[in-house]
Amino acid sequence: MSENTLMFTATEHGQAMHAKVKTFIETHIEPIEAQFWADCHAQNPDGNWKNWQWPEKYESLRKQAREAGLWNLFLPDDTLGAGLSVTDYAPIAELTGRSLLAPYVFNCNAPDSGNMELLWRYGSEEQQDKWLTPILEGRTRSVFCMTEPDVASSDATNMQATAVVDGDEIIINGSKWWSSGLGDPAVDILIVMAYTLMRIKTVIISIRWYWFQQKLQASISSACSKSLAIMMRRTAMVKSALIMYVCLSVTLSVEPVWALRLRKVA
Repeated sequence: MSENTLMFTATEHGQAMHAKVKTFIETHIEPIEAQFWADCHAQNPDGNWKNWQWPEKYESLRKQAREAGLWNLFLPDDTLGAGLSVTDYAPIAELTGRSLLAPYVFNCNAPDSGNMELLWRYGSEEQQDKWLTPILEGRTRSVFCMTEPDVASSDATNMQATAVVDGDEIIINGSKWWSSGLGDPAVDILIVMAYTLMRIKTVIISIRWYWFQQKLQASISSACSKSLAIMMRRTAMVKSALIMYVCLSVTLSVEPVWALRLRKVA
């Protein structure tokens, strides 16, 4: 790299937080991480994500991090996050990214960080109180449903799932799998990417994990044991805004596909 290349410099606040995160990782995470994951595998020997449980140490580490002010570091908000800019947070993300456990401990893990920022930036006050606050506080987790089995989903314009308004309900039609976050027992909402007539939109589904597991487990492909495969019919696309929904019902059709209907609540 040229000596004349100007690199960004973190603020004093960013540098102080970086030092605190580094010390926390070296003191509390690195010494126990190998044993932590060994305990995870011992506690979940069959690899069945539907029965996944975290070791007891998981919550105690998160409690320590939050009490130390090392919580929601990704969120550039002085109250809800640590008040770090993107350039302040980038070196911290580099630190936490060296560990599989650290992002969870600091509540900065995917897909929750992206889902929280989506709600923080675009959700109404009511929506933020209902959906964002529990994830920010570490009480619940979320899922991001974008990848589809039949298309290159990294390019969102290839997606085939649709969101169709039907009176006061919405029908989500398509297939989603390899959906990040699904296996966590604290999962409470799904953020689903789908097409409408005008453009790609985001639909947020609130669902109780036990209900979700019981109703949808038959639709999970055994070949994709850590993925979400909600198989649903495809229909025409209609115009829709960023909407929040609550699950109304799931009906299994004669064909091996799911028709997921949601009642609009906001």
